[in-house]
Amino acid sequence: MRYSRQTDMEGLFKIIKLLVDSKRAGTWKLSHSCLVLGLILVITGFIGFCTNMFIRNNHGPLFLCILMFGCLLTIVFSIIVRFQSMSSHSRSAEEAGKKGEQHIAHQLAFLGDDYKVFNHVFVNIKGEQQEIDHIVVGPNGIFHIESKAYSGNLTFTSTGLSKDGQSIEDPTGQVYRHQFIMESILKNSGLNCDVAGVICFSNPNSTLNGCSPAFITCKVDRLIHLIKVDQSKTLLDSSSIKQIADCIERSIVNDNTKMK
Repeated sequence: MRYSRQTDMEGLFKIIKLLVDSKRAGTWKLSHSCLVLGLILVITGFIGFCTNMFIRNNHGPLFLCILMFGCLLTIVFSIIVRFQSMSSHSRSAEEAGKKGEQHIAHQLAFLGDDYKVFNHVFVNIKGEQQEIDHIVVGPNGIFHIESKAYSGNLTFTSTGLSKDGQSIEDPTGQVYRHQFIMESILKNSGLNCDVAGVICFSNPNSTLNGCSPAFITCKVDRLIHLIKVDQSKTLLDSSSIKQIADCIERSIVNDNTKMK
């Protein structure tokens, strides 16, 4: 069987390009089995390339090929270990986030019959969609809540949010986008009422220092209290609450809506 050096190298470059393009596009969500399969294909192509070199030249650099193959195996092993660690961390963060949202949804169920609650929804306004963890409509206004499962010592400063002294993603910008979406949905329906953003930290293994300069900031155990004591410029009666809830429901584009 003849090996083509050009074909081998083209195959390797195609595999590498596919992985790089997937990562840049943000669609790199390979399972461990797919990742390992891809690496096996790379190794197989490299073996074919080295074999081709050796067959073409009986006095070819066999030692160099073996050395390069050993280096490749070391790199492959390091990549697998790194991706396993990253995947495990990503799964843990995702599970913590889901558990935090469930905890907040459970707490919001105790607001009472005067409040309408939406959990984990995608809302649409003029073609723009945003995922919002929780929306509450009650006598004292509308609240959109962003759940964060950050752990550690969390501190809001003038420059953003830090965890144990290290800067991390500040959810304030995300909540600003949600604020704009919610206000636009209401405005397009001719509704004028107060909208408040809330950043709620759900992880029990966290401490919170300071607050967002623009939005209500709290741990989950304070959420219900802060919603109920928030002062609105205009109080909403039951008819207005239903009208607003219906307006929000019409803007939802997913089927996972759960309203109390």
